Order: sequence, then C-alpha cells, then structure tokens
Amino acid sequence: MQKLYNFFIRVLFSSFIKFGIIVSITYAIELFIYSQLLKIKSIFFSNIIASTLGVSMDYLISTSKRINIFSFEKSKKIKLYFIYLIYISTLVIGLSWMIEVINIYINNAIVSKLLVIPLGFILNFLFFFFFTRK
Repeated sequence: MQKLYNFFIRVLFSSFIKFGIIVSITYAIELFIYSQLLKIKSIFFSNIIASTLGVSMDYLISTSKRINIFSFEKSKKIKLYFIYLIYISTLVIGLSWMIEVINIYINNAIVSKLLVIPLGFILNFLFFFFFTRK
C-alpha cells in the first residue's frame, strides 16, 4: 500500500510541476492580453476573452504528444475535449465573477485577477489529472 501511495504522489507532483511551468508561461501571456483588453472592455469580458485564450493554450500544449504531460485515449479525445470546454467555460465565468467581486474591495483589476489565478490553476490541473492518463 505504501508503494502505491508513493507512486501516486510522485506522478501527481511530477505532472503538477510540469503543468505549472506551462501554465506560468501561458498565464503571463494571458495577463498581458487581459491588461490590454481592460482598456476597451469590462473586467468580466476582458477576463473571459483572455482566459479562453490562456486555457486553450494550456490544453493544446499539455495534451500535445511532444510535451506529453497528459494524454488521452484516442477514442475519448473528442468527447473529452467537449467536456473540457463545458468545464473550463463554467470555470472561466465563475472566476471572472470572482475577479469583479474582489475588485470591488481592492479596486485593482490586475491584482484581482492575480488573486484568483491559483484557484484557476488547481481546478484546471484537477480536470486533466482525473480525466487523462499518463
């Protein structure tokens, strides 16, 4: 039982760290897009647009055969992608709402977004972790 637990922990943190590196890069791009969109759009819509681009990059990079952090069975790839779109759309809308609420109190849209990024990262990772195999 201990060996199984150690194996699980090793795989979890290995994928978690690799995913974290990729997401850190895509979050930097996403944050830049978000800051530019704030000049012409509301906080809510700026986050939806920027986050949609960011999570799309996360998905494409993390599931690519070259990077190989998460892999799908070919027979499930299309179905899982649609499930991911529904899941991530719900997540992005919820986080966009959270950013707006936080911004009411701190009055800084960039900092508000930075505060919700860890929650978004963990929830995005959990999707991949539970629905894919390595």
